Amino acid sequence: MPRAERSHSTITLSIPSVVALILVPLLVAAGLIGTTWKMTDRLGQVKAAVVNEDAGVKLNGQQVPLGRQLSGGLIKSDTQTTDGRNISWELTDSSKASDGLKDGTYAAVVTIPKSFSKDATSYSANKADAANSARIDVKTSDSAPVTDTTIARMTAQAAEREMNKTLNSQYLDNIYIGFNKSANSMVSLAKGAKQLDTGAAGLKSGINQSTNGAYQLDNGMKQLDKGGQTLASNGSQLTTGVKQLSTGINALDTNGQKLAKAGTQLGSSGKQLSSGVSQLSSGLNQLDKQLQNPSSSSNSSSAGMSEKDLADLEKLKTGASDLHSGLKQQQATLNAYVDNPEQLPKDVREPLDGAMAEACGQPAATATYAECAKDFKAGIKTSAAGLGSDEQEKTLIGGAKLYSDNVAKGIDELVTKLKAMPQQIQKELQKQMKPLQDGIHQMATNTSKLSSGVTQYTNGVSQYTSGVSQYTAGVHKLNQQMPTLSSGISQYVSGVGTFADGVHQSAQGVDKFYDGQVQLSQGATKYAKGVNTFSTELQKGSKQVPTYSAADREKLSDVVSTPVNADTNPMGTSAWVVSLIVILGLWLGALAMWLVARTVPSRVLTSSKSSLKLLWSSMSTGALVTGISALGLTIIASLATDLSAGRTLGLFGMLLLVGAMCLAVNHALAAWLHAAGRFISLLFFIVAAAVGLVSAVPKPISTVHSISPLKPAMEGVTAILTGNAPSFGSFVTIILWLVIGGVASLLAVNRARRTSAAKVVGQLA
Repeated sequence: MPRAERSHSTITLSIPSVVALILVPLLVAAGLIGTTWKMTDRLGQVKAAVVNEDAGVKLNGQQVPLGRQLSGGLIKSDTQTTDGRNISWELTDSSKASDGLKDGTYAAVVTIPKSFSKDATSYSANKADAANSARIDVKTSDSAPVTDTTIARMTAQAAEREMNKTLNSQYLDNIYIGFNKSANSMVSLAKGAKQLDTGAAGLKSGINQSTNGAYQLDNGMKQLDKGGQTLASNGSQLTTGVKQLSTGINALDTNGQKLAKAGTQLGSSGKQLSSGVSQLSSGLNQLDKQLQNPSSSSNSSSAGMSEKDLADLEKLKTGASDLHSGLKQQQATLNAYVDNPEQLPKDVREPLDGAMAEACGQPAATATYAECAKDFKAGIKTSAAGLGSDEQEKTLIGGAKLYSDNVAKGIDELVTKLKAMPQQIQKELQKQMKPLQDGIHQMATNTSKLSSGVTQYTNGVSQYTSGVSQYTAGVHKLNQQMPTLSSGISQYVSGVGTFADGVHQSAQGVDKFYDGQVQLSQGATKYAKGVNTFSTELQKGSKQVPTYSAADREKLSDVVSTPVNADTNPMGTSAWVVSLIVILGLWLGALAMWLVARTVPSRVLTSSKSSLKLLWSSMSTGALVTGISALGLTIIASLATDLSAGRTLGLFGMLLLVGAMCLAVNHALAAWLHAAGRFISLLFFIVAAAVGLVSAVPKPISTVHSISPLKPAMEGVTAILTGNAPSFGSFVTIILWLVIGGVASLLAVNRARRTSAAKVVGQLA
């Protein structure tokens, strides 16, 4: 039964009063917690409006109404905070939306401007100065509950984020497709660079081989130039020899005239024949021997040149012609290998094929090998064209043609004239000297027959004289032909000089060609090295360009467009809110208890009971109310937060402790300070409620809350509701406040048991 007395009365509290005191915290807690419990199930009651003024935009000939899409997204939007449920969105015009904001019909209004689609897609032109961010106007009502406006704003922001995500995903997907195209282009470019590298290596090899050939040609032309200079130098000696031959023939002609004159004198000196018979016999015998053994110079040609010399001249002419023919044949072979290699003999074609295979170094069936072979044949074609033609005198073939023509012409003229002279002289001598030989021989053998031999001698002398005359005439004629021979030799020498000059110019040209070929080879080496570096780096770069599949693009676009996603709890009854309501309920119940009941019994002065028993007589009813309230609040909190049985028992024990602390502290405040104490209790209640709703409170409120007994109570209860153990500090602080309140209450009872005579008389009166 209740034992506490009513405030300012000696009547004990009735049972209905006690029940009312129990229901105060329970009704407050149940009402507040019930309001927020499963709040997301009732979000359809929150109304918001959408005003779509968007004009849309045309992209690639198609109308794109992003404002309509956003409106649909708002109507269908939901968030984790709203537990997947949406508020009630309505499409309306600006006038109705404005009126709805004013009277609280709409918690929020989202206005989509006319340029929304145009601005939202302005980035598609990829022009930074033309890109604009699309904007929407979100206004909340001052006449709607704060939670409604907050939920409406959160839903609008969720729809806005979803629209941004969609647009960003599309833009990023295009970027990833661009990466794929770039990667494919890089691969193709790398393949082309690889083929270019192979071709450059083949070109380098071909140019190096051409340079080696140019080196050999340069050395050969230098030797040919040296030989031409030697031939030109020997031409002057040939001219000198011909001049000496002409002088000798001239002297022979002069002596021949003298010989003819002597023959005439011999014919007229018959008178002296007798005296000179013996001398004549001796001379004729000697002459007969000489005539029977012709001169040993029969193996020599006229003009002092042997058959070997003539043969060497013929070889020189043939060599010059072969040089020209060989160069022409080499040029034809190179051109034929490039144009129609099948027409070449196998022994000519196979070395060139081997050189090409060695230069390209690839399997013949590959495209790289074909490109290298093409470059190799282009180099051969260039080398063949570099040999020149008969009409280009400063090229190899032109110089060889000029040299061959000049040498052949000079040697033919020289050989013809040289061969003509000895044949003519020998023929005449043999013709004229044969009778003389016979006569002299006969004279020599018949010298003893002087009488009959004189006639024969005279005839022989006559024949001799005639033969000498013919011989002299032949020598004279030969002497007359020597200027022509000298002129031919001069032309030959001049031709040899021209040939030597041509060869010298050709040698200089080949030397320059070789220098250019060396520079070309060096350039080809640098080019091949640069192309190789380019190809290698391009190969590396092509492997570093990323590629993305359709699934990769979709996932990356979603992740990059929304790199951070927050997992939030649905809106509803949080542990902190339940803890706040439960603690405030206990505190409010204790405050109400000592507003209704006396803190000190009316018989405190006359009672013989101890102060502790007197205190308990007042506190017992409060303890009963607090215990029942703690049980009820435990049940409410457990239902709201789905606590386990163990946690529920722990919460009940904590609420009993907190309830006792609230009862003791409020009793002490009311007993000592009366109305002021109750005001302080109310202040603690207001401060705790403010801090529970908003953390960013002014400094004075946070200071009061830091010393409030409700602070450790809220911390302890919240820990249990969230599945944690109360901290030692909060637990000790609660007990400390309980002790302080109990001691202060006991002291208040002791103070009330002391009084003065005046107060007693006053009370009796």
